[in-house]
Amino acid sequence: MENLSEEEKQSLNMIKLHCSNNLAFVALRNAEYDKVIVHCNNALDICPTNPKALYRRGRAYLAQNKWDLAREDFKKAIAEVPGLTNI
Repeated sequence: MENLSEEEKQSLNMIKLHCSNNLAFVALRNAEYDKVIVHCNNALDICPTNPKALYRRGRAYLAQNKWDLAREDFKKAIAEVPGLTNI
C-alpha cells in the first residue's frame, strides 16, 4: 500500500467498502449476526457514515436483542439518508 498513489488508495478503499457491505448482506441473509457486525465494522472503518453498513449492523443488533445499539445505528443511517426505505 505504501507505493500506491492517493487515487489508487481511494479506489482500493472503495473496493474494500463494497466487499464488506456485500459480505455483511450475505451474513445477514444467513442469520450470522456476529459476522454481519464484523463486516459492517470493517466498512464503517473506511466510511463511518455508510448507511448500508449502519442499517445492516442495526439489523444484526436487533436480531441479538441489542435494542440500544440497533436504535443508534438506525438513527445514524436515517440521518445520512432521510426517507431511508430500501437499503
